Amino acid sequence: MKAVMQKEKDLGNTPYDVSNKRGLGYDIESHTPGGGSRFIEVKGYRSDDGSDDGSVKLTRNEVRCALDKPEQFILALVKVVDGCPELPRYLPGNSWLESVTFSSLRKLLELCQDPS
Repeated sequence: MKAVMQKEKDLGNTPYDVSNKRGLGYDIESHTPGGGSRFIEVKGYRSDDGSDDGSVKLTRNEVRCALDKPEQFILALVKVVDGCPELPRYLPGNSWLESVTFSSLRKLLELCQDPS
């Protein structure tokens, strides 16, 4: 979070940490000098061996925000190597959101109902 907050300040934006507000779908609301808003979801990932292998999970609200506000949504990825965050990488919009994978087909089937 700190790395993204600092990057936003370096870009001349005014970031606010809203991660304690449930249901927004993003961690940082950042205001640009021109009056625009950026909704940034921060995902950190460990990389003690330096590789970029792994996965990132998004919540329903995070996916919804990416779909509803593609021109304002940014997914910020922060690699953490040996406990130190690197510079954030930004994925703006939602074109990277190709599919949703359910982690448990069994749980999904438990939620199903007979057609009516």
